[in-house]
Amino acid sequence: VCAGSPPADAPLAPFAVYLHNAWGLGLDPVAARRYEDKMALERLGADGLHHVSHDAIYRGYTSRMAVFGPPQPDDPLLPTVTTLLQTLRQLNPQALVYLPLAVGGHVDHRVVYNAHGAIRNAGLAFYEDFPYAAVPNAVSQRLRELRETFTPSTVVFDPYLGRKIGAIAEYASQLGELFPVITMADAVAEYAQKVSGTARHSERLWLLH
Repeated sequence: VCAGSPPADAPLAPFAVYLHNAWGLGLDPVAARRYEDKMALERLGADGLHHVSHDAIYRGYTSRMAVFGPPQPDDPLLPTVTTLLQTLRQLNPQALVYLPLAVGGHVDHRVVYNAHGAIRNAGLAFYEDFPYAAVPNAVSQRLRELRETFTPSTVVFDPYLGRKIGAIAEYASQLGELFPVITMADAVAEYAQKVSGTARHSERLWLLH
């Protein structure tokens, strides 16, 4: 959703400058991240659409605290995503739409979650935002915050574990920040087994009543 490059002459907040330097992706880091996403999608055999909305750091969220805080009342992303979801539903009336549960509180994820009301009475499934979901009690805390009734649905994906790890590995610019303690592959396998409660690897979705 937030895959648009900011104008080259747009002033950047110090936090955005810090992230650009940390990513080390040159003058247009968003374009480099779109390429990472393209390669990940190819590994999964999926197609994709990069929307032109801007990431939070280019929409007035000028600190890490702000990025992981509540959405601004006038955030332009909400009406944009609302229209996008309505359009996708019109084009695909029977499709199951997957949206972030917004575990971890990243503001972009929160805004996309908040837009689900636009298609509330249609097929919806919410995924656990990994690796934020791996923080102890993060999922249960998020569910308590929400005024919705969810039912968990667990999907075993043992045959595809390697493909999933390979796809995540394509996001090389983000791995250091998202997995600072253990390797990404170990984190993915460990959490997938925790969700399953067995030696098998599973993902958990949350379905609205």
